[in-house]
Amino acid sequence: MTWTPTSLSTANIDSTADNVASGLAEIKLVVDRVNELSAHPSTAMTTAMPLVGNTVVQYASTSLSTYTQSGGGSSGVAGASAANTIPADNTIPQDSEGLTVTSLAFTPKSSTSKLIIEVTGYFYLYATGGTGATVGILTVTKSGSTNAIGTSIVGSITDASSASIENGGLKVVETSGSTSVRTYTVRMGPGSANAAFGVLATNGGTSAVFGGTMALNLTITEIL
Repeated sequence: MTWTPTSLSTANIDSTADNVASGLAEIKLVVDRVNELSAHPSTAMTTAMPLVGNTVVQYASTSLSTYTQSGGGSSGVAGASAANTIPADNTIPQDSEGLTVTSLAFTPKSSTSKLIIEVTGYFYLYATGGTGATVGILTVTKSGSTNAIGTSIVGSITDASSASIENGGLKVVETSGSTSVRTYTVRMGPGSANAAFGVLATNGGTSAVFGGTMALNLTITEIL
């Protein structure tokens, strides 16, 4: 067998050399970045990891751990007035209806972020006289607007002898719109004057249960 050598293409050699050089350049960039992270970890990480979708920017919370009641019922209890109802009809609940339970001031970091406002707690709804069904209503309002931005029903009763204990709350998601401070307020009330709606109640009593550990919580999470 006779071997006949073939000529080598300089183009192939040049192409291979370019690929090697490109690979070495990329390796150098990685090494330089690692050195930067080691020398300036805080600054480097801020530069290398910009905020991306669903990143939590900030979080704030407050809680209520004392017995509070809206609507009629036990005398001497804050909010125990038949005037503190939230009508169970097809109108938007107002910031003048129900009883203020708790509130939280919040300043967004971005005007385009999403704010998640959540309320959780245990509630007690019971009849105080009269007849007819009604419900316990929970709302969230925001400073600068009279309309509630979120509403939920937590518990219901069917007659004058009914009572309801519920674990409930509500969740509102909105765009921040600006970086101005605003206050979110939780309000609660029975749907009619023949009932009382309480948080942290025990059988219509006037004291909290479990030493205040079963609290109503208001949390705000800002995400991008």
